[in-house]
Amino acid sequence: MPLLLHESISLPDALHQYFGFQEYRPLQREAIEASLNGADVLVVMPTGAGKSLCFQLPAALSDGLTLVVSPLVALMRDQVEALQARPEFSKIGVAALSSLQSSVEQSMILDDLEAGQLRLLYVSPERFRSAAFRNVLDRIRLARFVVDEAHCISEWGHDFRPDYLQLKSIVESLGRPPLVAVTATATLRVQESIIRNLGMRQPQTFIGGFNRPNLHYAVHRCKNDAQRQEMLARALPKLCAKGGSGLIYAATRKQCEEVAEVAARALAPQGIRAAAYHAGLGADARLELQRAWQSGEIAVLAATNAFGMGIDKADVRFVVHYVHPESLESYYQEAGRAGRDGRPSRCVILYHFADRRLREWFIDNDSLTAADIQTALQLICRIASEDTAIINLDQWKEKLNWTSVKTRLAIGELERAGLVERAGETAEQWILRVLQQKFSPGVLSQIETDLNRQREERLRRLQEMVNYCKTTSCRRRMTLAYFGDAQENATKSTFCCDNCSNPPPPPVVHQPLSKVPMPSSIAGHDIYSVLEGLDALWPTVGKARLIKLLRGSKAKDVERFRNDECPLFGIFETASSAAVEAFLLELIENGLMHQGGEDEYFVCSITEKGRAAWQDKTPVNVLLPGKAHQVKTAAASYEDPDLSEGGKVLLEALRKWRWEQARTENIAAYMVLSNRSLHELACVQPYNENALTQIHGIGGVKLEKYGKALIELIKSTFQ
Repeated sequence: MPLLLHESISLPDALHQYFGFQEYRPLQREAIEASLNGADVLVVMPTGAGKSLCFQLPAALSDGLTLVVSPLVALMRDQVEALQARPEFSKIGVAALSSLQSSVEQSMILDDLEAGQLRLLYVSPERFRSAAFRNVLDRIRLARFVVDEAHCISEWGHDFRPDYLQLKSIVESLGRPPLVAVTATATLRVQESIIRNLGMRQPQTFIGGFNRPNLHYAVHRCKNDAQRQEMLARALPKLCAKGGSGLIYAATRKQCEEVAEVAARALAPQGIRAAAYHAGLGADARLELQRAWQSGEIAVLAATNAFGMGIDKADVRFVVHYVHPESLESYYQEAGRAGRDGRPSRCVILYHFADRRLREWFIDNDSLTAADIQTALQLICRIASEDTAIINLDQWKEKLNWTSVKTRLAIGELERAGLVERAGETAEQWILRVLQQKFSPGVLSQIETDLNRQREERLRRLQEMVNYCKTTSCRRRMTLAYFGDAQENATKSTFCCDNCSNPPPPPVVHQPLSKVPMPSSIAGHDIYSVLEGLDALWPTVGKARLIKLLRGSKAKDVERFRNDECPLFGIFETASSAAVEAFLLELIENGLMHQGGEDEYFVCSITEKGRAAWQDKTPVNVLLPGKAHQVKTAAASYEDPDLSEGGKVLLEALRKWRWEQARTENIAAYMVLSNRSLHELACVQPYNENALTQIHGIGGVKLEKYGKALIELIKSTFQ
C-alpha cells in the first residue's frame, strides 16, 4: 500500500488545495480512494470527465513516484504543463521524459528522479528500453504504475499498440506496484483485454457514464465532395457564431489542406481564422498551431487524427468529421472533445457512402501478412551488425513502401514473437536487438492467425461506424448501447440527435418484380415502349450507367449492352446527358421507377406502378428526352410553347435539383416544390427573394428553406 504523505488532509480539502475544485465529479473520489488504498484500479470515463485526476491527486498525496506511461509525447507535454501551471501542484515535482528532449535535459530529469524530487513522471513505453532509466527506477520507491490511454494494450481496441504489451513484464520487474489503467473508450471486451494484458489483480473498476447530454449528434448525407464542401462552407459561419472554437477532422493530409481552405474562405468575412494541422508539418509548426488554437487566435483547425489525443480545451463548440472515422470508439473520443465546459455543442458527420471504401483502403494498406513479417525480419537481419540493427525509418519506408503504422505493427509483431527487441528509439530511427534470426515452428502460422483476426476486427468496427451513420434511430442511444451503458433517461432531452429532433419517415420498401422478356425493338418516341424496355432490362444498373446506355455511349461499362444488341441501347442518342437524367428523375418522382440506396448499389428498376403503366396504357405525365421524342400517347405534357430555350434548360436543372433535395430530405419530390412551381420558375426566372415570393407555392417557409439555393441555381444557369 502506498505511504500517504498527508494522512490528516481530507480528500475534499486536497481537491481544493491542489486543483482549486470544490467537489468531485462522479466516481472520481471512489477511484482515488481505491488507488490510495493500494488496489489495482481500472477507470473508464468519457472524454472530459476528469479521469486524469484519478491518478494525479493520489500522486500529490503519496510518498514515492507515480509513474505514468502515455502513448504520445504531445499528450505528456500538455498534461505536465497544465499541472505545473497550478501553484500547489507544481511544488511536488512533475516532469515528462521523452526522446524529443536533449541528452542534457534527460540527464537532469533522471538526476531529479533519483534525488526524490519528482512525485509524478510521464514516459512513453519505449523509455523502459533505456538502461539508465531502469537503473534509476530500481533505486527509488514506486507508489503506483499508471497506464494512460489503456485501450492501446487491447488487440480489440481501436488504437492497438504492440509496444504496450511489454508493460505487464515491466510491472513485474519493478516489484509489482499497484496498477492504475485509465481510458476514455473501452467496450466490455476491451476492458477484459486491458485487465488480462496488464495482469491486473482483482481490480476495482469504475465505469463513468458515457452519456454527454450537452452534445448533439447529427449525420448529413452528401452526394459528392462538392456538396460536402458546400454544406461545410454554409454551416461554419453559423457554428462559429456561437463563440468558442471548432475542430474539423479529415482523413488525409491533402484533404486536411483542402478543408482548411474551404473553412478559411467561409469564415474570412467574419474575420475568423482557420488552419490545417497534420503530421506532414514540421514539429515547430505543429506546436505553434496548437498554441494558437488553444489561445483562440485560430478558431477552427482542420486536422487529421494526429491531433487531439489528450487535448483539454473547454470551449470547443463543434467537432465536424468531414469523413467518418474507422470506429465508434475513435468517433466517441474525437467528437467528445466538444463541449467540455458543459455548454451545448455540436458533433456532425458529413457522410458519403464511398467513405467506407476509403477506410477499407486504409485498413488494407496498414494490414500485414505473414510474408510481410518474414520480409521485415530478413531486412533487419541483413542490416544488423553484431545482432544490433539501426533502422532508419525513411530508408525503411523507401525500401518496403510501408506506412509508419504498418512499420510499427510489423516490428511489434516481431517483438511479441520474441524475435527482436527495441533497445532504443528516436523520431527518425529505431535500434533493434535481434534475438532470433529464424521463426520457430508454429510461430509464423500463429502470427498469421493474429493478423487475420486483427484485420477482421477492424472491419467489424468499421461496419459499426457505418451503421451509426445510416441509422434512423437515436444516435445517442446507439452509442451508449455500443459501450454497454444502458441509461434509461439518456435520450429524454430535446437536445439529443438529428433523428430525435426530426424523425425520418419510414424508408420506402421496394419489392423487386418478376422478370419480363425484353421486346425485340423499342420505340424511343413511345413512353410505354420505353417503360417496357426499362422493366425488362437485366442486369439492372445505376442511374449514371443507365444514362450512358440510353444515349449509346462507347464507355466500357456499357459495352456488354452494345455487344448484346440490347434494344434500349442508344434510343436517346440525340438527347443530352442532362435531358436523359431529367427524364429518369421524372420517372422516379412519379413513382414509375425506383433508385435503390447505397445498400442496393443505387440501381434503377421499374416499380409495380411503372409496370402497370406500360401494360395497361395508363396516363403518364413524363416528357421523353430529345426534340423529336415528345409524348404522344395518353400522357399529359408540361411542354410550354412560351418557354424559351434557356427556360427549358433551367426547367431540367430545377427538376434535377428538386429530385436531389427530395432525396436528401427523404420526402416525395412534390413536397419540395410542385411541377407548376418549377414551370413558373423556369418562365419568370426570378433573381431575388421578393420575386420568388410571387411564384406559386413559395411562401415564407419555402423561401427560407430553398430561396438561396434557387436563386443561386437560376443565376448559375444563365452565367
